[in-house]
Amino acid sequence: MENVPKLSEMEKKDIPGYIWDYYKWPIIIVIAVVIALVSIVHGRLTAKDEALYILAGNADSLHMVEHPEGTLDEFLQEQGLDPEKNEIGINTNVTYTGADSQVYTLATLATLIGAGQVDVAISHGELYEYMSGNGEFLPMEEVFTPEEMERYKDHLVQGTYHEITYNEDGTEGETVDHDYICGVSVSADNAWVQATGMYPDTDVVVGVIANTKHKELAKAFLIYLLENE
Repeated sequence: MENVPKLSEMEKKDIPGYIWDYYKWPIIIVIAVVIALVSIVHGRLTAKDEALYILAGNADSLHMVEHPEGTLDEFLQEQGLDPEKNEIGINTNVTYTGADSQVYTLATLATLIGAGQVDVAISHGELYEYMSGNGEFLPMEEVFTPEEMERYKDHLVQGTYHEITYNEDGTEGETVDHDYICGVSVSADNAWVQATGMYPDTDVVVGVIANTKHKELAKAFLIYLLENE
């Protein structure tokens, strides 16, 4: 058996190399574990509570600011929330132009909304027609009071929900259309829209998702936009 020298018998300059040669992998593993634990603890300590989740469909990635979420710190403060502890998530990854080939986009959209993750959706064109057609939005009568409906009547937008009916045998029957007010129009000149750069040349429709978990804050966001038109 090879004689292993004692540390006390070695010169000081040789000790670090000796330790590294004999204990390299245990040292690497311990360091990796420590780094992982520090990362986990730091993540938990610095993580913010998500106060609201916005789906910004068909956003312009070329003109968009790097962190559009930061443009809503003022809104959070107005709602009595601390931007250091709370945040608003903005998903700008959904793009839909009506093409049949965009199956992945529709699946992603269905998953996000079905999971109850989305509170507010910003859309226009084919994406708005698709979402309103699926009945994804709350009727604005369930969001605004009658007084607010009157106040913002010039911004209310109507959509058409395509309800699919089914026959007694379970087969698909007729499609019945229902018109409903399901969003508010926000112009490309809106102060917040301008600040984000997400829609530099496009008016959009902003609506509250039917299964939102933060209805009151979602409503407050719509009013925040309308008051800054």
